[in-house]
Parts: sequence; C-alpha cells; structure tokens
Amino acid sequence: MSGFPGLAGLAGIMACVAALATASADTTTPVADDAGIVDRLGSHAVVRGNFIQTRELDNAAASLRSQGRFIFWRNHGVYWETQQPVQIARIYRHDKTLVIEDDGGNAPPGEMRGVRDRHFRETLLTVFSFDKDRLAQRFEQEWGAQGRNWRLFLTPKNRSLKSYLSMIELWGAGNIHGLRIYNDEILTLEFHDTRASESLGIEDCVSGFAYSTEQCVSLTDDSPP
Repeated sequence: MSGFPGLAGLAGIMACVAALATASADTTTPVADDAGIVDRLGSHAVVRGNFIQTRELDNAAASLRSQGRFIFWRNHGVYWETQQPVQIARIYRHDKTLVIEDDGGNAPPGEMRGVRDRHFRETLLTVFSFDKDRLAQRFEQEWGAQGRNWRLFLTPKNRSLKSYLSMIELWGAGNIHGLRIYNDEILTLEFHDTRASESLGIEDCVSGFAYSTEQCVSLTDDSPP
C-alpha cells in the first residue's frame, strides 16, 4: 500500500482488463455521465468500514491478502489500519503520509516520502472524496450502471501518473463496494460494513488522524471530553 511499482507486463494486464470489460457488458449498461452518482457519494463527510486487500503480483503463483479498517474524513484524509497479518496504520493526509507502527503507541508517527507514495495518496483521496473536479482533472471516466449498482473505469490523464498505473476500476451502490488498481500488479480493495456519517468524534480525530485534542475540538462538532 505504500506506493506503485514501475509499469511492467502491460500486455497481460490489458488482456485481463479487456476480459473483465467483456464479462461486465451483459449486466452493466453504459451511461453518458455519472447520473448523479458523484454528487451523492461526494456528499459524505465521513465514511468508515472494513477492507480486504488482495495483491496479485505479476508472474506470482499466489496472491497476498490483508485486512483491516478505514476512516475517510473529507478534507482531512484517510486513516488506513491494517490489522492482519501485521498491524500497521497509515494516515493519508492531503499533504503527507504518516505511518504508525505497532509499538504500543509510544513512538510518534513517521512520515513516508517519495513520488510513488504521493501518487498513491492522491489517487486514494480522489477516489474516496468523489470530488467531481479532481476526478475530471486526473482521469478519463467511463461509467456503467444497473439500477443502483454502478461501475466506473478511470484512465489517468497525467503522464507521470500513467507510469504508475494503467487504470482504476470502482464499483458500488450506496457506497463504494470496491476498487481495483492495475499496474504491474493488480491491487483489489473490497469494502464491507461501510457507513456514512456527518461528523467525526474527537477520539477518532486524535487517534486516527494524529491531530492534538485542541485541534480536534476545533475541527469536530463534539464537545471536549
């Protein structure tokens, strides 16, 4: 999750993408635009839930799986806590990525740097926020829908971003149910038990986003503990 490796094995990946698109054609009707989906999903202030992550490495016999929980807080970032098989948390803010190791909570968060992490952070925040302008600026979009169920394919416009990923696939209904990132590995994130709310409590603000209690009091609607 810390970033995207360089683009390799593109032919095999695009063959997989083509097969996936063909399989989806019988059940999904293309739509001319987002049909209000972006506006609906872009209205959530806070979304939390659990995830299952699968990494399919190029030419690898087995995939790598992990699971945990996440909190998306609009305008502040994503708290991403892997609980199995190892415990580690990342805080994806708009300006940086913080890492919290499983050390009993004594050490301050470290900071991740580098172009790969920046691309992944910006992609994750764009997807979770469903910001119409950010999506249009960064990606070509192809929508499909069947009732309330939708599917979205995002192709990067930026040359630098294209060097780290070839396409993103998202699907869902009321919330995002999953996303898949294609590069020289295929990273699938499946979300469950997701729920949206209008505000974030002070405890989650402090523990999940590494703000001070004083900052969280001013940023949330809660009263001080």
